Amino acid sequence: MKQIWKWIIVVPIVVGIIVAVSITAKQQMNKLNEQNKQEKIFGNLVGKNAEITKFYTYGTSLNLEGRIKGVSKDNFEGIKLLLTNGEEFEKLYRLSYSFEDGDILFGTGDEINSAIVLDELAIRKIFCSSKNESQ
Repeated sequence: MKQIWKWIIVVPIVVGIIVAVSITAKQQMNKLNEQNKQEKIFGNLVGKNAEITKFYTYGTSLNLEGRIKGVSKDNFEGIKLLLTNGEEFEKLYRLSYSFEDGDILFGTGDEINSAIVLDELAIRKIFCSSKNESQ
């Protein structure tokens, strides 16, 4: 009779430990997967940071303006905005730009509805980067 009570107590504890370890391992794998996606996307880009100075929506369009400091006109061809989740979704937008005091000023466009169409973006985690085309 004591053996049965031991098993009734020990088996649920062992099962609980196994379930907890498997859940923790799965969460760690998801974190590593997320980090790998980010490294795959951002690992190829040059180390310039963009500062978003203004963003607004109009209807279903997201408009943004920003600045990247220390960009030379000599080897610059254009700038694009890449929206991706690191796997199957990728959307590339050409940005308008101008130079001012060694900085590049960029934006999604002068027309209020010509920007990023939010309806095209499914609900998902999106990574965003701006990329100098010449590099």
